[in-house]
Amino acid sequence: MEKPKVLLYGVLLLQFLCSLHFAVSSANSNFTDQSALLAIQSKLTFDPTKTVLGGNWTTTTSFCNWIGVSCSKQRQRVTALNLSYMGLQGTIFPHVGNLSSLVSLDLRNNSFIGLLPHEISRLPRLRILVLQENELEGNIPPTLYQCRQLEIISLAANRLNGLIPKELGLLPRLQQLYLAKNSLMSGEIPSSLGNISTLKRLSLDQCGLTGSFPSALLNLSSLVAISLYDKNISGFLPIDICDNHWPNVQIFSVSYNKFSGLIPSWIHQCAQLVTLSLSYNSLVGSIPREIGSLQYLEELYLDGNNLTGTIPPTIGEIPSGGLFSNLTAKSFLANKGLCGRPDFGVPPCLSHNTQKSKTPLNRLTYILPVIASTIILPAVIYMLAKNQKRNAEIPRSDTNLMAEEHRFISYNDLCRATNDFCESNSLGVGGFGSMYKGILFDGTTVAIKVLNLQREGGL
Repeated sequence: MEKPKVLLYGVLLLQFLCSLHFAVSSANSNFTDQSALLAIQSKLTFDPTKTVLGGNWTTTTSFCNWIGVSCSKQRQRVTALNLSYMGLQGTIFPHVGNLSSLVSLDLRNNSFIGLLPHEISRLPRLRILVLQENELEGNIPPTLYQCRQLEIISLAANRLNGLIPKELGLLPRLQQLYLAKNSLMSGEIPSSLGNISTLKRLSLDQCGLTGSFPSALLNLSSLVAISLYDKNISGFLPIDICDNHWPNVQIFSVSYNKFSGLIPSWIHQCAQLVTLSLSYNSLVGSIPREIGSLQYLEELYLDGNNLTGTIPPTIGEIPSGGLFSNLTAKSFLANKGLCGRPDFGVPPCLSHNTQKSKTPLNRLTYILPVIASTIILPAVIYMLAKNQKRNAEIPRSDTNLMAEEHRFISYNDLCRATNDFCESNSLGVGGFGSMYKGILFDGTTVAIKVLNLQREGGL
């Protein structure tokens, strides 16, 4: 009958020992976390807000109550360290790798210098690593792939150099990767990034990258935004980005590179596009009219290429509320071969055949809206070329010019807006013509300049 008691005592003893072990382990872990935080504190050289160096980061209070520190409720282990936007200066101490329960590390917008410690790779639970806008140097540790739970990596706006580690392609849960503005980086975009099936946002702006656009990136079916605003990415735009590859992409920005060839007509298949930025490449040919069918597009940048032809009339005709809310004349600048949209700051496509008609264009030679602002009136200045015979006829043979006049603005509308260019609406006379105040039919106040071609330099 004594055996059950012995067994009971044994179970109780085992439970006690386990509890004791847990308590000792917990105490050791807590001591390790506190020591790691104090080591991080010791490497700070400047704290303008006195939050860390002069605040409650002392052993007289629990480290779980320190500013910027978050702990788990049960085990009192550090799960998050957020010292962002504090203006801190110093180095990131390698002891940060001892915070083994850390889930989030956010040190953005400070002045940390030195190397990015590879000990961060010892954090098995780390999901968020945000160190952007500091002065970190050296390479990105390729061992970061050991942090298998990582979802966000933001190292943008530092001084990191070297290659983008191909090992980052081994991160199975990564959703956001920001490496922009590390201008000392070199090499190509690793094709291994195409293995991250969970990746939604990729920003590699101003990294000094070279090479071509990796076709492996087309495997990123979850991609929402990609930004390669750089100088040296070359080749043709991938011909099938939107063909069942990136069905959810909203931002496609590859400005300031060396892409050549045509703007593919497939672009309209990226039905969710909000921003399309292709500025300052070497693109040629015409603008696909299919771009006008993108219902959610708000920003379009095609300036600084070698595009030719007429801007498709479909651009800008989608009902308001979504399309091109930020569209300006800048969207098409530095494309000398473009014409057809005076309302976007691009001259109309004129074809005056002097052999068929010798009648001069007396009433209206051209209409060219120019986005401008004056001290007197912020306005769109409509520049009209006129002779002394204001009411002369437009040649009937020049149907293209008549169509442009009818489509954008008519001379009679300007006459009504200025009360037939009444002197009471005069804003002054310059070297080449007169300026008048006008009120358009929708109530918009504009300044209208009438150029006098009889004066030298007027044309």
